[in-house]
Amino acid sequence: MAESVCTTYGASHRMYLQGAAYVADSSGKLLTKQFPGHSGYFKCKCGDRFIAEGAPESGAVIGNYVTEGGIIAADSKQGVAAVKVNTSMIRSTTARTLSGFTFYNSNPN
Repeated sequence: MAESVCTTYGASHRMYLQGAAYVADSSGKLLTKQFPGHSGYFKCKCGDRFIAEGAPESGAVIGNYVTEGGIIAADSKQGVAAVKVNTSMIRSTTARTLSGFTFYNSNPN
C-alpha cells in the first residue's frame, strides 16, 4: 500500500521503471539476497520512488520491495540506480500489484 496519495495523479502512483537497482543497507553493504542485481527502480512524476525485487511492470510478482519511506538515498545514471534503504522497511509480497501503485515499463515523457 502506498504511504501517501499521489500529489500528481491522485489515488494511485504511476511508477515508471527507471532501470536496474543495486540496493544496499544504510552502511553501504549490498543486499544481494533480498534484491538481486536485476531489481527494478521505479519513480512517479510526484517524486515518490519504489524498489522491487521482481518485475511488476511486466505482470510478474513484486517480491521484496521498499517504498519511498524506506529509501534513504538514491542516485540513478543511465538506467542503473544505487539505492540505500532502511532494512526495517523492506516488505515482501507474492502479489503482482499493490494498492496505491500502478507499474509501467517506460516513462511516457
